Amino acid sequence: LLEQKPVGWSAGMTQVHDRAPFLADGRVFVSPVIDGWVVCVGVSLFSWPDGGSGSLGERLAELSGKLDGEVHYFATHRITEAHTWAKAACGRLLRHYEYVGESGEVTANEGPSTPEEKRLGIALDDGDLLADEDARRPQEEDVMTMAGAWGLDVQALDGLALKVPPGILGILP
Repeated sequence: LLEQKPVGWSAGMTQVHDRAPFLADGRVFVSPVIDGWVVCVGVSLFSWPDGGSGSLGERLAELSGKLDGEVHYFATHRITEAHTWAKAACGRLLRHYEYVGESGEVTANEGPSTPEEKRLGIALDDGDLLADEDARRPQEEDVMTMAGAWGLDVQALDGLALKVPPGILGILP
């Protein structure tokens, strides 16, 4: 990250969230370790693969290999109703799912669906919609639910993060 500076959780969230997407200047907030996880937040991360080589899945797999651990990615965009989650571990993409409500398309469905996804009762593809009349398409809150199911309840971070040291605010090159 360029132009790094230490900031607390609230200030970091304000800097990366209170900016309209068209003003996204690459700002990213990186938390300190919270319950074994480091959280990176920023509008520019929604289109992270666009600036580099490889797909989101390939880049996550590469990062997880470098870190020799798990890397998760979660993104949601209210205007296009795009909802994404992905998981890679030790250099391998395990799961990547993305649904764009604006077009009604599943734009990524790599790796086997997980038990956590199945518990949500969502249709991961058109076949699920046909097979189960109660199935629904993913929604914004499903992204946060997946984050909690896979490791860290990001909805509970506001209270938890007050007890941790500052993180880093910087600009993604």
